[in-house]
Amino acid sequence: MSAVDPNVLERDMLSLSRAEYVAAHRYPFLVLLEEVESTTDERRGFVTVVEGKGEAAATRFRLFAVTRKKNKHFQGKVFVGRTNTNDIVLDDARISKLHAYFDLDADGQAVSVADAGSTNGTRLDGEPLPPRVSTPISFGQVVAFGPFVFSFVSTADVYVQRSRINIRHTLAGVTGEARRA
Repeated sequence: MSAVDPNVLERDMLSLSRAEYVAAHRYPFLVLLEEVESTTDERRGFVTVVEGKGEAAATRFRLFAVTRKKNKHFQGKVFVGRTNTNDIVLDDARISKLHAYFDLDADGQAVSVADAGSTNGTRLDGEPLPPRVSTPISFGQVVAFGPFVFSFVSTADVYVQRSRINIRHTLAGVTGEARRA
């Protein structure tokens, strides 16, 4: 499975039916809800979704596709961490090099999440996860990696919101990185 191209994601959101969109993008997403004590708004490698249209738009969401990078080892897992070897990169000193991982089913859907023994922990709906213990995850749950708080959402949920959002992206690859200053 290859990294997600934000240009394709944007094009498909605007041109495909719901069924076509869900078939084309079979992976779930993480929507960044909050970054505690953020030092910068500069991030790269993911889509920024701005709720509303025009300059009045104030609510911004950042989407991360929960999917594997192309030609990666450890099939069946999506890794989250600070280094570029991870599938989802959160380049921040408060994130461990390998912070957490998602376990995938045979269809590539995330079914559980585990902390990888990180320094600042992983939480699911506010509850700390024990290190290296996979915990089932469902759409709508809130998962936090250190200071980054996300909602775990389905592709269909992202599509349903398309009429209320504009998509802006920085650099290529939704499955990319968030970078500190």
